[in-house]
Amino acid sequence: IIRVAVEYKFTADTAVKAGIAVVAASGNNGYTDGLSVPAALASVISVGAVYDSSIPPISACPTDIPAADRVTCYSNTASILDVLAPSDNAHTTDISGA
Repeated sequence: IIRVAVEYKFTADTAVKAGIAVVAASGNNGYTDGLSVPAALASVISVGAVYDSSIPPISACPTDIPAADRVTCYSNTASILDVLAPSDNAHTTDISGA
């Protein structure tokens, strides 16, 4: 795992030196005191998830009370988190663009 973090750090640092902003999700483990790699790296802008509005709870958070701007139960958070953004029930493409 350390080797992977070193590779992410090298890649992120190289991109930042080239003027490219590197942004990564904080992770979806529900940690309240740490972020996943690469989001935990100092050169990466980390983004955690908040609810966009009051919606019914999703299966990942059956006891959570969703409300606008509230951090989701699954989003990793920590004092080093840079940004929170609406993300619950977000629809995205997969790696192949589907």
